[in-house]
Amino acid sequence: MIKVGVIGLGMVGQLHLGAWAAARGAAVRMVADTDPRRASGDLSGAWSNIEGGATAPNLAKIRSTADPLELVHSDEVEVVDICVPTPFHLDLALAAIAAGKHVLCEKPMARSAAEARRLARAAAKAQGLFMPAM
Repeated sequence: MIKVGVIGLGMVGQLHLGAWAAARGAAVRMVADTDPRRASGDLSGAWSNIEGGATAPNLAKIRSTADPLELVHSDEVEVVDICVPTPFHLDLALAAIAAGKHVLCEKPMARSAAEARRLARAAAKAQGLFMPAM
């Protein structure tokens, strides 16, 4: 069973939570969101233009934090799923790579070609796998 941590619990993060809940061989162990309401498990109010799909797990049974780097460095997490706004992708992905985690990063993975090359160089040397969510 691979242990997953999801950073960002807005619309995209909630879609990813549902997908992980439906995936065999994966378990969401930790979530992070800088919004204290969402970090506490209240996911109401996130706008979505997508109907249906998998149901997100009950967050009452999952460790949560308002500090994404706490999730990145947690021994409870093997895969870091980054679902935050694009300006935060690079730093979180680099931190997760440096921590030896597998990384799934929402698109776009970076804001510029230079940032994307920097991330690609780090991923090429990483212990874990890096994958943009497409």
